[in-house]
Amino acid sequence: MKFFTIQLLFVLANAYLSMAIIYRGTLCGWAEVSTTEPILCNGSDPRHSCPANYTRQLFRDGGAYCYKSNTTTEASYGLKGTICGGLARDPCGGESPAERCPTGYTQDFRHMCYKNDPKIEDLSGTYCGVISDGVGTTCDGLPVGQCPRAYRGINYEPERWHACIKE
Repeated sequence: MKFFTIQLLFVLANAYLSMAIIYRGTLCGWAEVSTTEPILCNGSDPRHSCPANYTRQLFRDGGAYCYKSNTTTEASYGLKGTICGGLARDPCGGESPAERCPTGYTQDFRHMCYKNDPKIEDLSGTYCGVISDGVGTTCDGLPVGQCPRAYRGINYEPERWHACIKE
């Protein structure tokens, strides 16, 4: 009996540890002004609204995305529509979004992957804190150019574009 109890604890610990903190600024959903195929954030078109605990970010050209309003206090998974890879030609879970996306993610015609299974871990390549032309939010409220542990920054100075990407 003791052996099974230990195994059960091991399984539960591994399941919990595979979850991660979702940082304020994690991207969900994506839409340009004229698109007829927006990436929805848990069913919401970011041009019009975002789900609870997410805030809408509008681009100057009218495009939009949703981002997590607060950093989670417990380990969890991102919503359906969480953006992974593609914005800066970065991979999602080691896959090139121009070619395919990992299991649990959908390939978008914009060469991005987005989560379609909210019960799986957010993979490497998940975006947090996108700033374009000086507009947007940072990842976890950190200063521009800084990222939380296990994330790395990407910068494109001519466009004043910055984001953090999960490693």
